[in-house]
Amino acid sequence: MYKAEELYEGFKYPDEYLELIDLGIKEFEVWRILSPEESEDTLIGMSSRYSGCGYVPFAKCRSTDDVACYRVGHGSRVLIVHDWASRGWEKHEEYEDIWAWIHYVVDELKDEVKGEIAYRAKDK
Repeated sequence: MYKAEELYEGFKYPDEYLELIDLGIKEFEVWRILSPEESEDTLIGMSSRYSGCGYVPFAKCRSTDDVACYRVGHGSRVLIVHDWASRGWEKHEEYEDIWAWIHYVVDELKDEVKGEIAYRAKDK
């Protein structure tokens, strides 16, 4: 986990996120929690692309440029940012907290598994 508070004064990771990290939960098939190095690289890149937005990335989607982020001054809300989109077009989902985001991630995984099952059934 990148020490975002060094870049954004007053930022604190929500306790729920810290609990996930403490439990060692880092993979959700489609999404993965960023390593400290990836988090730092992504934060620095996003802060240059979206200057002043205060995005603090913590997870990345494997199939798109979507990044799950906290935002300075927005508490524990989770934003899905389509990284590399034009400024003003990057934010496209928002969740109350990490648990609501995990619910979304599990639903996304369920849809992917169902699609894979249907695909395999065609080949039989």
